[in-house]
Amino acid sequence: MYARTSTWAGTPEALNSWVRDVTEKVSPMVAGLPDNGGAYFLIDRDKGRAVTLTLWTSAAAATKGDETADKSRESTIAATGVELVERGRFEVVCAHAGGTAAAEGLIRHTVRIRPMAHEISSKNQPAGTRTRKDLRAAAVRAAQDVARRHGIAADEARVLHDANNVVVHLAPSPVVAKLCPASAGDRGWRKLAIELEIARHLVRAGAPVVGSSPELAPGPHLESGYAMTFWRYQDHDPNALASGPAAGLALEQVHQALDSYPGMFPSFLDRQVRRASRTLFEETAPSAMPASERAYLRSEYLSITSVLRNTKLGCRALHGDPHRGNLLVSQARYLMIDFESVCSGPLEWDLSALPGMGVGVFSVDVELLALLRRLRSLCVAVWCWTRSRTSSALERAARMHSGLLREAAHRRDSAQIGIISSALQS
Repeated sequence: MYARTSTWAGTPEALNSWVRDVTEKVSPMVAGLPDNGGAYFLIDRDKGRAVTLTLWTSAAAATKGDETADKSRESTIAATGVELVERGRFEVVCAHAGGTAAAEGLIRHTVRIRPMAHEISSKNQPAGTRTRKDLRAAAVRAAQDVARRHGIAADEARVLHDANNVVVHLAPSPVVAKLCPASAGDRGWRKLAIELEIARHLVRAGAPVVGSSPELAPGPHLESGYAMTFWRYQDHDPNALASGPAAGLALEQVHQALDSYPGMFPSFLDRQVRRASRTLFEETAPSAMPASERAYLRSEYLSITSVLRNTKLGCRALHGDPHRGNLLVSQARYLMIDFESVCSGPLEWDLSALPGMGVGVFSVDVELLALLRRLRSLCVAVWCWTRSRTSSALERAARMHSGLLREAAHRRDSAQIGIISSALQS
């Protein structure tokens, strides 16, 4: 016997709709499928979770049931508003029921079957046994598996980006998968879910962004230890240089759309800046960051934040990380991607990463922009150092941004010397 599970999440209202839907539609439909061995529909109202469990008398019947289940899940999501957070595929090793349950026929089989061969999730591997290349390959396979179940061709998949997340173009289809190691409802899963919600709002508001894929439900999906969302593949010129005014106009439109978002965004200080602080001052694990570099970055962090504490900062909704890699240049227009870092803070925080710094589009506080450019370089340097063991390119980027910090410090010192010299001569 074989089992399939679907785990759902939703508001109390959505779960009430789910109960009606499975009682009136799904349960009778499943009962009529060939070789179905039963179905259970479970709900935990306190945790906002529900589970569908179906049993099948053979592997072939379970596989056939998967095809029907994909259509049924889409119908359930549309009709109730719940979200599918995880799918499971199992072989039943042992099942038993006695007493009242057996008398009522809730479980009809007691079976012992050979365990079926399966692939172990990367999260179950002993620490340190898998390289970054292995993890990247596992992420690609997980995305391909989900895509194929939805009829999406993905045999020519290629990795577009591998840093915080693995981003995969599921070629030849116009679909991009964004993945991170996660389980249902954990931090990684929530991060992708919130980003997807923000992107949907931006698309509805007409902002120049790349939206979710229309080819299949965007997710988040769970497969083989990875959470993933699906996005529309956007043709663009990866070698094109973004012009300052055009990049500024695209960011301005994204800002305007974020202004109408109904939720609250965390402060920029609670995102990249706080992560950098924890790495510099709290983490004790071995790091590729040289001790002298850590000491310098700590000193710079304290210098910058001491000035920020005495600076009145504006507050607006921000993209959070509008660097060149998050700006796609197509023939028609500029499009922004990656909304994981959306936050609130001064306009100058976004401009500190934007190509051209928004010249000609925004009115800025030049001194604050200079200060936040230093802070941005510091955060990027720390982030790159923490991952530099996996990539020599990241070590080079870390050293480059540390160099930018030192250049800024040299310019400040030269300016101060000039001011003192002028004062002494007057």
